[in-house]
Amino acid sequence: KDDKNSSAIYRFTIGSSTSWESIDSTLPDGAIIDQFIVSSDGTLYAMNSQPVDTAKGEGGMERSLNPTYSLGPTFETVTRGLDAGATLNGLWLSGNRLWSIDTTNWRVMTYTDSLTEPVTLTSPQEKAQGIGTMINHTISNVSLDWEAAKGATSYQWQLDHDTDFSIVPAGFEGSTKASQAKLPALEPATTYYWRVRVTEPVLSPWSTKWSFTTSLGSETIAPKLYSPEAGASGVELKPIFQWSAIAGAD
Repeated sequence: KDDKNSSAIYRFTIGSSTSWESIDSTLPDGAIIDQFIVSSDGTLYAMNSQPVDTAKGEGGMERSLNPTYSLGPTFETVTRGLDAGATLNGLWLSGNRLWSIDTTNWRVMTYTDSLTEPVTLTSPQEKAQGIGTMINHTISNVSLDWEAAKGATSYQWQLDHDTDFSIVPAGFEGSTKASQAKLPALEPATTYYWRVRVTEPVLSPWSTKWSFTTSLGSETIAPKLYSPEAGASGVELKPIFQWSAIAGAD
């Protein structure tokens, strides 16, 4: 980083790189990376030996779900459970559990990362058809559902007209603490794509992208019955049935 006392993380991809590439542009300024480790699922953890200062985002552990991303990975600082001023030394990993030593308070700290796997979507099911209810010429009563992720406290959902998600339309994304999101009014007979990820306390990868198609949009209008009235008595054996007219009906 820019600070003369800080350190950097570089990447070299065998078979495609011609030189080492710095990938730490999203690390806090002045970060001092003393050790890093990669899990079996590809998550990169790096220990920042700065004293913990949550206001400045310093110290603790740096975490990246996408260290191989071609445009550069994103790091997030993890200081949850660490006291102010705590200084970590060493980093060990087994499964999804990490250990480090807080040399300020002389204690062993552990961190279990349960959010390295994508959220599992449940409803509407992939490529579901006829979703929603036609109300006032738009489709309502559509909700997105997914399985609650262990340790997650907040989620981000996105909806789009294609699988790109590069420019999400206004109103087509949001945050929720529940494992469900109610969608705004949608267009009839339209295919939408959606995805979800955890955002707190740390990020999870985006889920797979599922799609659904809203209902055709034909509102069902039933005729009103006029005669004979419900429960009428003394009705002729061959009564005349009367009901309201429906536009377009023969």
